[in-house]
Amino acid sequence: MKLKKWSLPFLANHPEVYFSEETYQSEQFKTYISRPNLYLEVGPGKGDFITSLAKRYPHYNFLVIELNISVAAMTAVKIVEQALTNVKLIVDDALVVIPQLNPHSLEAIFLNFSDPWPKKRHEKRRLSSKRFLDVYQVALKVGHPIIQKTDQLSLYQFSLENYQENGWTIVSHTDDYQTLEEFDAMTEYERNFRSLGQPIYRIIAKKESL
Repeated sequence: MKLKKWSLPFLANHPEVYFSEETYQSEQFKTYISRPNLYLEVGPGKGDFITSLAKRYPHYNFLVIELNISVAAMTAVKIVEQALTNVKLIVDDALVVIPQLNPHSLEAIFLNFSDPWPKKRHEKRRLSSKRFLDVYQVALKVGHPIIQKTDQLSLYQFSLENYQENGWTIVSHTDDYQTLEEFDAMTEYERNFRSLGQPIYRIIAKKESL
């Protein structure tokens, strides 16, 4: 997505909703990531999923990581408009951010309709590739899940195989996820895919031990 001119000014005017690399050593950042009931989404799209959960579960706390500034700003707008204090946006690379979190502090990680990076040479960029899984397992509480949704069959198949090859247990998986579970919300992409009759693929995987 091309840089939207309003993105940087909006983020600059609302530092209360997001963290950047310069804030990782700040007390504000350390205090927030030490909150209980902490959940992470990597790649928020336009922010519908994470803001919906944050609004429905005010006693839970949420982090969302997005590298693209324009995409991040769209999520930030929704956080501001809904006056949500239990969700914070981090504008950076997930592989840089997640090691800054407290070890074994996350209740779950959400991967919603991530870029499938379909070419073989880009496999390591997929958010369910080994280099990401190695980082996730350090931040997740032991036995707690990654919850992944996608509209891409190839990414679904790759992810299933990769979780198992790297010692993750598949709790559940489906190639036709129709009814939302209680602790779930639709992304804007999912809403569109469902309206077109496209199947939604979903995986829940967890690492039982370190």
